Order: sequence, then C-alpha cells, then structure tokens
Amino acid sequence: MLGTFIFEDILCRWGAVEEIVTDNGPAFVQATEFLSEHYKINHIRISPYNSRANGPIERRHFDICESLVKAAGGEEKHWTRVAPSVFWAERISIQKSTGYSPYYIAHGLEPLLPFDLAEATYLAPSLTKPLPTADLIATRAIQLQKRPQDLERVKELVLKARYDSIRQFNEKYLNTIRDFDFSPGSLVLVRNSRFDNDVGSKTKPRYFGPMVVLRRTMGGLYILAELDSMISKLQFAAFRLVPYHPRDLRSIPVTKITDMSPEALDGLTYDTEMLHVPDQPLSSLISDHPASSLLHLTPPISTSISALSTSISYFRQTD
Repeated sequence: MLGTFIFEDILCRWGAVEEIVTDNGPAFVQATEFLSEHYKINHIRISPYNSRANGPIERRHFDICESLVKAAGGEEKHWTRVAPSVFWAERISIQKSTGYSPYYIAHGLEPLLPFDLAEATYLAPSLTKPLPTADLIATRAIQLQKRPQDLERVKELVLKARYDSIRQFNEKYLNTIRDFDFSPGSLVLVRNSRFDNDVGSKTKPRYFGPMVVLRRTMGGLYILAELDSMISKLQFAAFRLVPYHPRDLRSIPVTKITDMSPEALDGLTYDTEMLHVPDQPLSSLISDHPASSLLHLTPPISTSISALSTSISYFRQTD
C-alpha cells in the first residue's frame, strides 16, 4: 500500500527519483523493495551506528509536531482534525534552506489562498516580533481552517470597520452631502446618467423632467410619474434626482396626479424583493421595520407643484 501511494501520489505527480533514504522502518523497507523491484529506485538505509545521518530530514518533523499541537489548541488527541491544514501551511511556507516554499519549487508560483483580503487581514494575529517556524505554520493552519468562531470574529470586525468608515465619510463631507429626502408630490428633475461618461455627448440634455414623486421605497429608490399621471415602471436612485423649483407656488393634491388610491400608492413603497410579506396590516409592517422613520407613508398631502400648465396658458394667450 505504501509503495503504491509513493508511486501514484508522489512519483506520477512530481516526477521520478533515483534513490530513497529510509531509517530501516519495516513499512518503509517493504515499500522501497517494491519500488526497487518495479521501478529500479535505489534504497539507501541509514546505519544503526550513525542514526543522526538522517537528522536534516527529521528536523522538519519537530516543527510539524509542534504545529499540530498548537493548531489543535493544545489538545493533542485532536491532531487528526488539523493535520491537513498544517501540512498545507508547511508546504506554502518559505524554507530557510532554499528561500522558497515547497509549493513554489514545484509549481513556479505562489499559491492563492482560499480566503479573501478582509479575512486574511483579520485572521492573522497581531505581529510584534518574528515568529518561530512552528508558530508560523500553526497560525497559517488556523487561517486555512477558517473555523466558525474565527469567521464570526472576522464578521464583527469587518462590520465595525465599515460602520467606522461610513461615519468618517459623513463627518468629512458633512458640509457637502445633501439628502433632499423628497416627499410625495415633490417635483424633481432626473439626471440622464447614460451620458455621464460619454465624451461625445457634451451637448446632450443632462436632465429630463420635471416628474412627480409618488413614493420612496424601503430601499431608498423613488417611484415617479409624469405630469400627465403616467407612472414610470422604473425606480430612480436618489443620487439622480435634484429638486425642481417652480415659478409658481400653487399646489394640488398628489391624488390628482394619478388615479391610484392611497392604498395602491402605499403598495409602491415596497421594493420588488419585499413583495412577499406576511398577511398583516400595513401599519404594523411599517412600525416594525427599522427604516420606518425614513418612509413617507402618511396620507398624500397638498405639496408645491410647478405651474407648468399656467405658463403654457400664458404663452398661448400671448400668441
């Protein structure tokens, strides 16, 4: 069995060898005799009178044993659980004798480890001094295991870092960030964002509208309608909208912009992915939602709207 393993998993994968040195263990002697008979590989046995001759090879075993114990958290009986990660970590760590990792020697490139940049940052310990080889291998083995408790800690740290970044951004740009928070009935212009990065479209209209705000969804998007009460099936991001300032401050109820009932307008508040909600009163759904304070779900009120029709009538009279 051992001879077959050496042939299939080592020789066929990494190439043939001319000789194998063993410490006279019965299993190794039997395997090397099999390899010598079938594949003409020389078997060299160390002398019992000079057992230290195999010391350079045995030295690596000490680091592996220490790493197994440390990766298992000091519980030696669990070494089999961490063995694959320890062997993996040992093969991708740079060796002092060659200056390369075994992986690099075999493949000519460094490995891409199976955790993303954020996880790698938070899974690594705080380094204040050089680590012994055994500690380095154990640390990398723990990283490769991606234990649930480690990932939970990573999740908390990443979330905290993101919220800190948002807070710092808001503080830095406090005087430049503007949240118009359009209420139902507000008139807005919509940025024609498809021309933003088009160098040849400098003369194209940057905004279209005005349009009437019907509702703001829970996701922060806006449902808009044309002045002739046609409701757009598109949902518009807040950054594309700017307020339209009318020349006449007359107002009309929002319900006159569209024939939809207040209940139907309330239904537009939910994003597509939020349509499948339990059968319970709308008021309870809203009050329980963490973003309820951001929603405009009060009955439609009279809000300022442009006297566009008045202007048109004026120009018709002057004509």
